[in-house]
Amino acid sequence: MKAVQNRKIVVLRSPIDINGNPQGGNYSFVSMKNYQHAVFHFIFGNVAGNANITLQQAKNVSGNGAKTLGFTEIYRTKTDASPEYNADRAEKVAVASDTHAVLAASDDNTHFEIEMKNDNLDVDNKFDCVRPHLSDPAAAALVCIFVELRNPRFAGDPSNVNVMPSALVN
Repeated sequence: MKAVQNRKIVVLRSPIDINGNPQGGNYSFVSMKNYQHAVFHFIFGNVAGNANITLQQAKNVSGNGAKTLGFTEIYRTKTDASPEYNADRAEKVAVASDTHAVLAASDDNTHFEIEMKNDNLDVDNKFDCVRPHLSDPAAAALVCIFVELRNPRFAGDPSNVNVMPSALVN
């Protein structure tokens, strides 16, 4: 149970239906001030049009000074892999120019993950907020995006998840 208590999940983009209609969600930056590690999750069902995954960093959750956050690898899991025992195997994929292309049809039923540490941010220039970004696909896509913040950097009662600070405010 401790692993659940030492992380915070923030849904940034709730599912988009098969017709490309957003189903709500928070598209804000999340603050890393109180966390040491983040994992960005992109879960796709149907992908009818190509899109690009990137990361951004900013000086606050409002997005001030937003700029690219570099990453060099992404993990890809085909959740409908055959044979079925391959459906939980993550393949590390190299990324060029801080962007990963999600391809129509071939990336259907795929889970992508990007890991980052707080020290990947431009902290010298006061950047401490992040967000994953998916360019709008040219056609409908079923997708959910969330960030998993790990390793809290604050004192408090780790057995009470209700005391964890919000990641949506600075």
